[in-house]
Amino acid sequence: MPMGLGGDPTAAHGGTGVLGIDLGTTGNMDGVYRARTTQSIESPEIDLQGNTAVRLQYWRWLNVEDGVFDKATISANDAVVWTNFASASQQTNGVSHTDKEWRFQDVDLSAQTAGGKIKLKFALESDPGLELGGWTVDDVCLVIAGPPSSNCGNNNVDEGETCDDGNTVDGDGCSATCTADGESGSDEGGCCSASTNPASALALAFLTLGFVVRRRRRT
Repeated sequence: MPMGLGGDPTAAHGGTGVLGIDLGTTGNMDGVYRARTTQSIESPEIDLQGNTAVRLQYWRWLNVEDGVFDKATISANDAVVWTNFASASQQTNGVSHTDKEWRFQDVDLSAQTAGGKIKLKFALESDPGLELGGWTVDDVCLVIAGPPSSNCGNNNVDEGETCDDGNTVDGDGCSATCTADGESGSDEGGCCSASTNPASALALAFLTLGFVVRRRRRT
């Protein structure tokens, strides 16, 4: 259960448990990640049951220094599928990533599903300087993306769509199947939300159990 230290949330998004870095629950923990460390949490290998159009959906509360200094990443089969913003140079003051509420995120994993199985990892690598609250994640799952609506691309949000920007192109905030594209989509719902059931999506696996935690101090 998060304790609200170091910029972390004071409660889980759903239920009582979360996955996070230094939640401040024991000893002299203060809620922030440590300097010169790489910390990661990795799922078991997940059988995708022949599905290739797969997305990661989860809720996060992430606080991390600019990516030119500290890197928060999500990897699928050892390929980075998301990372925090990094400024062009260490000479700048930097733009830290600061979540002040639970944020829903949807990440396309389709490029990593050809082998039929997938392993996910959340990681954070820190430098000697500023440390923040790091990763706190909840309600993590995989979903199978269903076929696009027959009306996708008509600039109207029809039944089975969560968005429609008038085209069937990925990467512009609304995906080619008329669902929220990455962080540009809605911060509500998702397959793990108790309040909604997304159209054309089927929960494959809940990942909040069975993760392997690894911590490595950099020299």
